[in-house]
Amino acid sequence: MTETPLSERARETVALAALAAWPLLLLLDSGVALARGWRSQGVLARAAAGGCGVAILLALALWLLPAGRRLLAHRWAAIATLVAALSLGWLAAEGTAAAFPSLLGNRLGHSRGPRVRRLFRPDPRYFTGIAGPSRYTTNELGIRGGPMPAAAGVTRLLCIGASTTECTYLDDEETWPYLLMADLDRGSGRRTWVGGLGISGYTTFEHLDFLRHAPRLPVDGAVFLVGVNDFVRALNGSLELGPRPLWRRSALLSAALEAGRRATLRHLLYEVEDETGAHVEDRRQRRRQAGHTDALPDLRQALRDYGERVAALAGECRRRRLRCLFLTQPVLWRQDLAGRARDSLWMGENAGGRFLPPGPLRQGMDRYNATLLAQCSRLGLECVDLAPAMSGREELFFDDCHFTEAGARVVARLVAGYLLSHPEGRG
Repeated sequence: MTETPLSERARETVALAALAAWPLLLLLDSGVALARGWRSQGVLARAAAGGCGVAILLALALWLLPAGRRLLAHRWAAIATLVAALSLGWLAAEGTAAAFPSLLGNRLGHSRGPRVRRLFRPDPRYFTGIAGPSRYTTNELGIRGGPMPAAAGVTRLLCIGASTTECTYLDDEETWPYLLMADLDRGSGRRTWVGGLGISGYTTFEHLDFLRHAPRLPVDGAVFLVGVNDFVRALNGSLELGPRPLWRRSALLSAALEAGRRATLRHLLYEVEDETGAHVEDRRQRRRQAGHTDALPDLRQALRDYGERVAALAGECRRRRLRCLFLTQPVLWRQDLAGRARDSLWMGENAGGRFLPPGPLRQGMDRYNATLLAQCSRLGLECVDLAPAMSGREELFFDDCHFTEAGARVVARLVAGYLLSHPEGRG
């Protein structure tokens, strides 16, 4: 029995469907996610939607032109085979990445890079509570801390967070992870190593990507100081909300985005974080000159998402068999903040370019901290609530949330006190 050859119209249709299939599926995936509450921010989703639209329009234009239809009819089998092969290859790569997430990881992820050597000279006009020059160095793994010791007889902890963990303008030996190591060494009777993986501007999105895709971490536990960047990015409208579409959860895409971030992190440390800290004063001037509003946006979806990411971080720690400890984020903000302390603020911009005063900002941060505490209580996670002992104390912060030398000492003391009284974890 002989096969009936496809008509020219059928061959054109098969080729057109092959060319338009993935763009249409991506747009459909995005549409479903939007209907479920996804709110994308930034250029990535717009670029993806625009690229899909352009691809569909080009395929239709090719189909509408007589020469294009002849090309589609003549090359239909090659086009369909190529699209099918690329699709199967991509799906296989995604499946492999899901089964073995560390294959796409990089030991320098969530880091400024190995063996960084930088000297800052914080200007007392811009910073209170920091004296003298500050060394910023990373070890061979890109971690801010001394060389990683062998596992035998040493408890090794990794502090993961954003700028309040990175402590950029504090000297290596004045950061709270270093001081935590010193406090634990004195109090535990055994050697402890604590390293810092903090990156300015990072949120729980980036922390989660790192834990999902990083190779095996040679540590015993992770300490997370999180929340403030999740809050300020929800405030200024730059944070994704709701359930992401499938394409946005791609392991390959996450790896590509992480590679892009890694390519800029070392540069930013040298080009944005200037030696004296003058850029902080520039940001303060912008806040003073901008309009103001007392209105917090609706944070309900952002808080639900934040709680889910906290649970996911804990899940990744369980997968890696790491002890997991969360810290609430203390801030300078309080309702009656005035004088030099109020003038030191620079954060708190909303999506309309207006800035919130410290009272509403404190309310928003309190809601994020409450969400973290509630999630830890619900899931039985360990948490140290730093905020009640520290928030609003002017001597502990040189701006909205970044620690002075005294602030770093208080963080280390509170976290060490918890760990020394719970050496084996909760329960």
